Amino acid sequence: HPGASIQCLKDSRGQLRSKDCKAAVLGLMAGASRDSRLDAMLQSQCGRDLFECTRAGVLPGEGRLLKCLKEKLSKLQPSCAAQLRKTVHAEAEDVRVNFEVSKACEAELHHYCASVKPEGALGCLELHLGGSDFG
Repeated sequence: HPGASIQCLKDSRGQLRSKDCKAAVLGLMAGASRDSRLDAMLQSQCGRDLFECTRAGVLPGEGRLLKCLKEKLSKLQPSCAAQLRKTVHAEAEDVRVNFEVSKACEAELHHYCASVKPEGALGCLELHLGGSDFG
């Protein structure tokens, strides 16, 4: 499959020894979160579903196609749903690969979580979510 090697690196990102390799993989994942056309495996597994999103008027970029797939998760082809679950799992682990949250919460990430490692930023946001000055 196109993108299988990159997907292997993405799936194994926690075990990558090279900081440069890990940074490159996270960079690819961040880019794909912003624009799903950059994720070859998602394109391969979700082509029909992505086409349905675009046919419905969803424009590529800014995480819109990924959001469309998430909204229709229960109706996706099984192979697409499995691939999307990998993406959603990665987004839940690291804010750097979660375009929607990193964009919407940019100020809060800077204000509350600047000293927190990126892998812990989502937990940091959750911790401060109820604060009167959050958002």
